Parts: sequence; structure tokens; C-alpha cells
Amino acid sequence: MVCSGVATAAIQIPLELSKTLVSGQVWYNLDLELYRNATGLSLQPVMILQQDDLEDGLVRQWARPDSGSGKNFGYAFQWFAMALAVLIIYLVLSVKRERSENK
Repeated sequence: MVCSGVATAAIQIPLELSKTLVSGQVWYNLDLELYRNATGLSLQPVMILQQDDLEDGLVRQWARPDSGSGKNFGYAFQWFAMALAVLIIYLVLSVKRERSENK
């Protein structure tokens, strides 16, 4: 059987509650050094995320890598909103000043 997948770095640990060795065959996070020590295997620092849909009950919907551009859009919105707020404050204060000078 031929399977296809995407090669990625094996250093993806979203949450780690302890450094103790996991028992059993299913590990929540793959710590490569712990796995090497537990099995005695010499492994490459690469994981293959399988993409084929097999009838084994496992869901293979891997998170796509994010470039982080969403954060930049947030910063741009923040700066433009601040510039708009400063412009509105300036206009309100300058109109009030002109009205008080004309009286």
C-alpha cells in the first residue's frame, strides 16, 4: 500500500504538562528525545503527516502552517484606528477653538 503525506519538523509541542515518560502506545505530544530513549531507535527529526483517507477511524485533518500575516493586519487596523481617533480629536478641538475665538 502506498500512502502520501507532508513532511514537517518533529518539534511541534503545543502543550506539555510534565516531562515524565508516557506509558502506552499513544503519545499526546511527540518529544523526539523521550521517544528515542524509550524505544532505543535512532530517528530523523522529521514527521510525515499522512493525508490518505484510510478506513482506520483516524481523522487526518492537519492544521496548515500559518505565516502570521493575520497579526500584521491586526496591527495595521490598530494604527489606522489610532490615526483616525487623533484626526477626529484634532478636528473637534480645532472647531471648538475657532468658535470660542469668533465670539
